[in-house]
Amino acid sequence: MHAHPRWRLTLLLGWSLIGVALGALWAASEQVGQAPWWLLATTPGYPLVAVVPFAPVVAMVLLTLIDPPRLISLGLLCSLVIVIVGLGDLPGVRGIGIVVIALGCSAAALTVAVLAGRGRNETSG
Repeated sequence: MHAHPRWRLTLLLGWSLIGVALGALWAASEQVGQAPWWLLATTPGYPLVAVVPFAPVVAMVLLTLIDPPRLISLGLLCSLVIVIVGLGDLPGVRGIGIVVIALGCSAAALTVAVLAGRGRNETSG
């Protein structure tokens, strides 16, 4: 399925904003002194763990640009990764975990909304 160009732009902007929101959570967690699990692991031995919630965002932005046939399925998989990251935060920093889960659910809803642009041609609207 290839998405309509306007829907692809919506998907691109939406996933970019999900990344901005995750970055804002990172900054907020540092200010309040309650780091989620993916920031607690930023010790010298594990510096790449902090990119775990951002990897699906970067992947979706790149995938949206190349528009593969399975864009919706890949978007739902990336959303699931964000939700799993949020579930890992629930025991330690419940508030941040809930917001990360909400971002993952929002990303999934945005990705499913792109189905509205499936199969449309340029003359229909």
